[in-house]
Amino acid sequence: MNEITLKYVHEKMRDKGFTDRDLELEDLLAYVRYNYGIIFDQDYNQPQHCYDFYIYEESTADGYSVWVATPDDKDVYINQDVFYYDSRLHEPLVEAIYDIGGTVDDIYFFISDMDSNWFIHALQTVYDKDYEKAWNELMQELKVDKNEK
Repeated sequence: MNEITLKYVHEKMRDKGFTDRDLELEDLLAYVRYNYGIIFDQDYNQPQHCYDFYIYEESTADGYSVWVATPDDKDVYINQDVFYYDSRLHEPLVEAIYDIGGTVDDIYFFISDMDSNWFIHALQTVYDKDYEKAWNELMQELKVDKNEK
């Protein structure tokens, strides 16, 4: 793809709301809010049972930390909602964003640690997947071979 065409494609991607630069957390939060209607909260200031999805840390009886990722904090399935390590927490969050997001206005997710790497990784994953989908759709629209990025 020549440089003029590449400039045009990146301009079209910007028109669709995508940028070529790495996004900061605030930009990723804004992207998910705008595209999926999800508001993330880490202060647990909503009335009880008002959140549509929860990720929070709990302690076991013998003092170990575990993470819970669930749509209902009063009905937790140990074998699927509890994680011993936080390194995989981005997976249920990405899934929840796609499954729950965009269905109604103002969807609330409680995330107890919004500064964590897994949280930022999840938001970046959503953005990257959406970017790739939009890029591929644009390539089809322009009838460009997708291997010519």
